[in-house]
Amino acid sequence: VDWYRRIFEAFRSQCPDGAWGIDVMTGFPGETDEEFQNTYRFLRSLDFTYLHVFPYSAREGTVAAELPDPVDPPVRKVRTQRLLALSKSHRKAHYERAVGKHHPVVVENRRVNDQLRGLTGNYVPVLFDGPSQLMETLTSVCVRRVDEQVVYGETL
Repeated sequence: VDWYRRIFEAFRSQCPDGAWGIDVMTGFPGETDEEFQNTYRFLRSLDFTYLHVFPYSAREGTVAAELPDPVDPPVRKVRTQRLLALSKSHRKAHYERAVGKHHPVVVENRRVNDQLRGLTGNYVPVLFDGPSQLMETLTSVCVRRVDEQVVYGETL
């Protein structure tokens, strides 16, 4: 854990506005409640952007499928939901740090609710008004607000 924290914090210090995702599996055979709580507390202490969470599922023919003490599916589900909620709060905090800043945005070739959608260099999806000619271009957008998990901006 200490090694992982040092590596993570070194990356964060080199790119403080970067989007940092972590893959995490929950419910691996033998995972105890205490181990899950330790994982949760550790992840909560990191300044990550999002978690890619997936519950363990046995794959026939693998060593893991033969391990003792499988975690019950309802427990895996609850643990997964807790981590997804943690991820959601960290992602929103990442989005909120973008508010008031100007970002180069790669504009996608589609609209969402009649607005253009683009992605900043640090993985903040932003909706904004603009002409279709901006699609598939790089344009400058100022992020104005975050509403739950939706980010709104305006072109400069």
